[in-house]
Amino acid sequence: MPTNSSFSFGLPHVVATTNTIFGAYAPDITANIVSDNYKIIAYDKLSINIEYLYRNVAMGQLALAEGSPYVSYSAFKAQTITFPSLHFNLVTEGIYSVVVNNQTYGLVVSGGSVVSHDLSSETIALPSKGSMTLFALANSLSINEMSKYALNNIQSVGVNYQIMQHNVVTEFTYNTTRQLPTLFAALPTQHISTDNNTSATAGEYKTIYGPLKLYLGTKFNFSTTKVLPTNQLDISAISQSERKILISALRIDTANTNLDQTDIYYGGKALYRAANLYSLAIQLNQPTIANAINKKIEIYFSQWFDPAGYMVRSNRYFYYDKTVKGLVGVVPAYGSDQFNDHDFDYGYFIDAASIMAKYNTNFVTKYEPFVNLLVSDIASLKQSNYFPQYRNFDPYWGHSWASGYGQFNDGNNQESSSEAINAWSGVGSWAAIINNVPLEDQSTWMLSNEIASSEAYWTDIPYSQTLYDGYQHKIIGINWGGKRDFATFFSSNPAAVLGIQLIPMNPAMQVLKSEGNRIPVNISGVTINSNYNVQFGDYMLMYLSLINKNEALSKAYNFNQSYLDNANSKSYLLAWIMSQK
Repeated sequence: MPTNSSFSFGLPHVVATTNTIFGAYAPDITANIVSDNYKIIAYDKLSINIEYLYRNVAMGQLALAEGSPYVSYSAFKAQTITFPSLHFNLVTEGIYSVVVNNQTYGLVVSGGSVVSHDLSSETIALPSKGSMTLFALANSLSINEMSKYALNNIQSVGVNYQIMQHNVVTEFTYNTTRQLPTLFAALPTQHISTDNNTSATAGEYKTIYGPLKLYLGTKFNFSTTKVLPTNQLDISAISQSERKILISALRIDTANTNLDQTDIYYGGKALYRAANLYSLAIQLNQPTIANAINKKIEIYFSQWFDPAGYMVRSNRYFYYDKTVKGLVGVVPAYGSDQFNDHDFDYGYFIDAASIMAKYNTNFVTKYEPFVNLLVSDIASLKQSNYFPQYRNFDPYWGHSWASGYGQFNDGNNQESSSEAINAWSGVGSWAAIINNVPLEDQSTWMLSNEIASSEAYWTDIPYSQTLYDGYQHKIIGINWGGKRDFATFFSSNPAAVLGIQLIPMNPAMQVLKSEGNRIPVNISGVTINSNYNVQFGDYMLMYLSLINKNEALSKAYNFNQSYLDNANSKSYLLAWIMSQK
């Protein structure tokens, strides 16, 4: 945590309670710097460099990186750095240790010296070009073992990926001083390959997400099961009786479709719902229904994507924020004007656009530039003067973060893992329509990792691990940097905790069939006597159908439609369940 004149860090202490697993920011070590300001001078998807200044003169640079256990500071000017309330013990020349709150920390100093004034503080004298590195000692490693690599300061981190036949491979390249090896902490989802001169160590950190294992090297790669983007259910094998039921529901849903929402979230959901009705009408060879819903969709899209919309309407248009560099819906929802949830919001628009474009080439001709702007806001292939590279997707964690500014003591957060999945599937489906192969590959990479993370950290957590002792639930509702909650931002109903991980049941989410026996466990943990007539009960029936189609279909026929989510319809609910094998 940087301030104008210091930085603090520490290894969080993990505590599990009934509804929350805590691992809050722990300012065990504070370093006071001769500085009155700081600024970010470089960053990439995993690392950041912070420059400290005194009276506008650069004093030094702090380097941090996701996955790195090291916090490194390099001096530009001769200076002293003070550690209040600490007293380091000499381990060997240039290497020191200190114990704070039962956690051992290491300090490695290059080109400087530690001067102990008294037992209430410690001061380091660093000459120009001197440096120091701090770290929390990992389990099963010694101070000397971790100190070997502490001065191989990280300059930047490169992220690359490959789309293989059955997997996607992610690789991180840690560019260090003189390209020497460093230690990397791998998340539970990252099964690190020991190729490229990478080797496993005995080191491990206890975290709220499980044990993080340490590896040594400069390149680290891991593999995730490939999931392809898709925007259409396969209803080709449904029975004739099911077909009749579905057509009847489709006719009613189309007649009851009113596209009149004005805010960015519910407007996108309405389009997504309508586009799925259109897709079903085409597949069921119902041109009258298809034409009826297409007319409604065309009017709504033409308003949202009208470049002169701001001149004639007070809603249903986007504007460009030059400061944050992105598109904003003029009527925000849930802080979207502060760049919250952009992947959730725009995913609905993009997915709907990909469905309409699949059956109508005129749609691409008319709207491609506008859809591409939405895609660029959340999934730009590269950094540009107008958009950041894939804005809120974190390659290290393998999932998105939802808060635009992330101004919380517990760090950033993500609630709806499934709406992020919907976004990347939608982007990939759109990329296939416009034949943008690099974007399609990137979407496959993002989608595959997001689904793997959603299972590992939200819906298929290994609750038998000691990490979860004391936590009384089988799933997580909101994952933060510093805690994990059985909760949502919008409802105290337990069903919402699971439902927000399922909405809107994009066809790509059929891979959740792999959760197998966890599906009924997850459902029973948030419902009473398998009562699906609750908020998000429609999505839980679709989830159930992955392992028990007949039970889900029987309950869907009698489902109280007042609980249907506004991104869903009776038609899509039935079609999803009927399409299961």
